[in-house]
Amino acid sequence: MIDSDIEKTIAKTVKAQAKSTERYLGALSEEFTHRLEAMGEGIEIQLKQINRTLDSHGEKLDSHSEKLDSHTEMIGELKVDVQAIKESLKNKVDYKEFAALKTLVNSK
Repeated sequence: MIDSDIEKTIAKTVKAQAKSTERYLGALSEEFTHRLEAMGEGIEIQLKQINRTLDSHGEKLDSHSEKLDSHTEMIGELKVDVQAIKESLKNKVDYKEFAALKTLVNSK
């Protein structure tokens, strides 16, 4: 009978301990889940901010690309103008040559 009472007491104690452990693990699981959700929300907010920043940078890059295209066009036009000036200068005499020619003509 003593063994039977001890077994019952042990069984009750184990059962109570199991319930207590189950409640503790349930609370622990809820806390863990809550913290994961909070972290997920924080990460989601950060990702939205990062996406906004990336969109802003994309707009700035588009603007810079347009400006670069415009400048490239202007440089192309300048190259054509410089080439035309070079061609017209080939037909002209520089000042030293003109002075020498004038001296030669005046001496005759």
